[in-house]
Amino acid sequence: MRAMIVGNSGAGKTTLARQLFRDLSSISSDAHPAFDPQTDRAILNLDVIAWDEPVNGQVQRRSFDDSLTEINRFMAHYHHWVIEGCYGELIEAAMSQATVLYWFDPPLKTCLDRCRNRAWEPDKFATPDEQNAALAYLLEWVATYDDRDDEFGRAYHGRLFDQFPGKKHHLIH
Repeated sequence: MRAMIVGNSGAGKTTLARQLFRDLSSISSDAHPAFDPQTDRAILNLDVIAWDEPVNGQVQRRSFDDSLTEINRFMAHYHHWVIEGCYGELIEAAMSQATVLYWFDPPLKTCLDRCRNRAWEPDKFATPDEQNAALAYLLEWVATYDDRDDEFGRAYHGRLFDQFPGKKHHLIH
């Protein structure tokens, strides 16, 4: 499986990615002798490659080309993978390698509630306090999903879904 998951922040992308990753663990090496579920599978959260390390407390978005290079390296290294994020342009540039696309599109209230109740994400924030300090901005940003006309909005994600030629799922819960 080579899956891509796109949607608003708080939609449930990371949770689905982890579930798909666990499902890959159950693949029998008898049925697929070249597949080692311990080494041939991985998840890539696009937040990890879309941003440079903070400098003087300020984060900077990495260049599209640098991020895409990292995605291509990741896809070449693993036999099975799950890539998830809200970065429509990155998903679009790499989705020809995917076998399945998931568009997580629950109601806005669900996304906002999940953001409010999200556990500390140490891969994104140095401390829980740092994450909490960013919450108000995140909630404002999430609330604009329907109105955004950039790569992060519902319209862009919907176009990706419509254009994807392979197996796809539009999840609205």
